[in-house]
Formats: sequence, structure tokens, C-alpha cells
Amino acid sequence: MEKWKDRTYQLFLFWFAVGVILVGFDLLPTWLEWANTVFLVLAGVMGIFYFFALFSPAKATLTVLVIYVFSSFIEYLGSAYGILFGEYDYTERFGAKLFDIPFTIGFAWLLVMATTHAVAMRITKVPGIGMVIIGSLAAVVMDLIIDPVAFKANEYWIWFEGGLYYDIPWTNFMGWFVVASILHAFIWVLQKEVVPDKTFPKWELRTYRLYGMMIFMFVVTAASAGLWLAICITTLLTGILYGIAEWRRRHDQSQA
Repeated sequence: MEKWKDRTYQLFLFWFAVGVILVGFDLLPTWLEWANTVFLVLAGVMGIFYFFALFSPAKATLTVLVIYVFSSFIEYLGSAYGILFGEYDYTERFGAKLFDIPFTIGFAWLLVMATTHAVAMRITKVPGIGMVIIGSLAAVVMDLIIDPVAFKANEYWIWFEGGLYYDIPWTNFMGWFVVASILHAFIWVLQKEVVPDKTFPKWELRTYRLYGMMIFMFVVTAASAGLWLAICITTLLTGILYGIAEWRRRHDQSQA
């Protein structure tokens, strides 16, 4: 099973590298747009592998289902009724839909929750309210580059309300923080008295790095679209998160 997971991870890395070039530099031909769907599914699978290394199979399955279903439901409420995020609608460019929501949305949130959890745990070291807050802030940082790229460059969705930041309403970022907080709090509850799988260090490191990799991919795409403010803000905040995590690692090593 672990060998199969490693091969899937290698496939994801290949897809990621190709995606950075084709999507980042707007070289993706129309007939290959299905590759975006495959990439999002693979990215979500990386999050699934992370949770299965962190939790028992039962808790991991519950975590994956809750993240996928809850995030998809919230996105449905947002696009259909403007609840939480603001008024927006998905275009056909985002791929196949389920109940008017791209089915890949749940996979995207699995990626977001796994990577931000890994980053938060590097900083806080123990589950708690600090992990919930930092993990949720890390999710918002990620969306500071995702939303401008998806809205302005790729036109995956359309906002019907304006905002100071690339015509994106501030309620969107508040919504990301709220949703991420609820899901991180759920993970925190499950994480009490948990003994991670022996493969967890490997998947924790991969997922921790994946946070920066995903932001890098969107930064490349943003650069080709001239979204320099998003690049500067996101790069700065991401650097701060990784800087704090690295400082914490060195501090703990010096105390050992």
C-alpha cells in the first residue's frame, strides 16, 4: 500500500511540474483542460494520504468525508445564495459539476486543510487553539493568491460584488477563515490522544512542503497575468509562516 502511495505522490509531482509550465505560462491547449481536474483530484489525494498517516483509518475516513462534504456544502450555499463568501458563480472552465458545484472543490479543500494543518503544527507543535488560528490564517494566505488567479486569470468563477482587492469582496476571505477554523477545530478534537502512523514523518514533510509548492504554482500563474500585488503580499506572508516554522525547529533542536 505504501509503495502505491509513493508512486501516486511521484505522479502528482510530475503533474505538478507540467502544470507549472503549461498553466503558469498559459500554454495549456483547450483539448487538455481536463488535466486541471486530474491535478486537483491528485492534490486532494495528497491531503487524504496525510490524514491517513496522522489518524487511524476510521478517524481518517471521517476527517476526509467531513472536509469534502462540509466544504462542498458551504460552497454550494455561497454560489447559490451568497452565504458567507459573497455572491459568485462558477464557470464551465472549472470542470464537471455536482449539484452546481465543481466536484473538485472538495478535493481542493482537502489539500488546503492538510497543508495548512502541517504548517500550523510545525509552528505550534501541539494541537490546540493556536493550531486552529494559525492553520486558518495560513488558509487565507493561500487564498490571497488563489482567488485573484482563479478569478482574473483563469475565470474559474465570477464575483458579482466588488472589493478593494482585485474586485474580490472581503467576505470571501472572512469566509475562508471561518470554514478553515471550523474544520481545523474538528481536526483538533479528533487529534487528541492520537498516535500517528509510522509513515507520518514522511507525509508530514511532503505536505508541509506542498503548501509552498502550491503557492509557488499560483505565483507563477499570477506573474504571467500581471497580478503583482497578490504575488508580493502572498510571498511575504508565506515567507513569514515558513520563517516562524524554521525558527521553531531550530529553537527546539537547541533545547534538545
